[in-house]
Amino acid sequence: MMRIDALHVTAQSGAHLLRGVSLAIGKNRFLGLVGESGSGKSTLGLALLGLLAPTLRLEGRLTLDGTPYDPVSDRGARPAPRLAMIFQDPATALHPLFTIGTLLDDVLRRRDPALPRATRRTRIHEALARVELPDPPSLATRYPHQLSGGMRQRVMIAMALLARPDLLVADEPTTALDATVEAGILALVARLRAEGALSSMLLISHHLALVAATCDDLAVMYAGRIMETGPAATIAAAPAHPYTAALLACDPARIAPGAPVPSIPGEVPDPHDTPPGCLFAPRCTRAEPRCRTETQSLRPLPTDPARHAACWKATA
Repeated sequence: MMRIDALHVTAQSGAHLLRGVSLAIGKNRFLGLVGESGSGKSTLGLALLGLLAPTLRLEGRLTLDGTPYDPVSDRGARPAPRLAMIFQDPATALHPLFTIGTLLDDVLRRRDPALPRATRRTRIHEALARVELPDPPSLATRYPHQLSGGMRQRVMIAMALLARPDLLVADEPTTALDATVEAGILALVARLRAEGALSSMLLISHHLALVAATCDDLAVMYAGRIMETGPAATIAAAPAHPYTAALLACDPARIAPGAPVPSIPGEVPDPHDTPPGCLFAPRCTRAEPRCRTETQSLRPLPTDPARHAACWKATA
């Protein structure tokens, strides 16, 4: 569905936020993008929708369904943009001065300008019911602050369904929710996909195990670079890159009761001042001398061409 080739995002200060990111998101497939905070995940999502700040420079090539894609011009395309986004915090993404019905109606009027008002109202109620929100006619008259966090996130999903995008970008859609509500949102996403309401999606998260259980494919990002890609279940079972293995080791579900909570020593490098060689080398327990001077490109694993890793010592 979308191919991203050598995508760079650079600030006027010289900070490199994305460094030659290349990814492919297949038709009717979910791609999970994981990494620590500051890795560049949200920057990539915003870049795809043309929502980067004007002070940031975007370079690279994008194609959508085989056609060259310009995020800035396609964002204003009529009758509708080809991408939609579920933002990380629906409390700030939903305009507080408009009712839920007005917000969803705006999406429909943009998607189908000639659609009669009565038909739009019916579709709004159907979309709210589809995401399992109670009493859609009443809920459509309420404002975002009158809803819980989980309900607001379901409204964001309903907006995405009404837009009918070719590709949906979900930027950490469950981060602000408690574990029970998070499970409900993920179950909803799975059901909508099974019903054909969702096709291609880029799911951004810091929780590798969660993404592996939800997505078909997985990409691991660190300091603006892709470190590993491949089938999600395979990577979760046997990570090839030391950074991927370190992320999995920090998964709470893998920690024995009473055991200390593990963490990855050090911090994600400052985008203004990155070390030579592999960006993860200063924190890597398997680093060797050349890792600190030479950068390994993303290459297929000898044992599995469907998987790629940017590491001299990648194993699977």
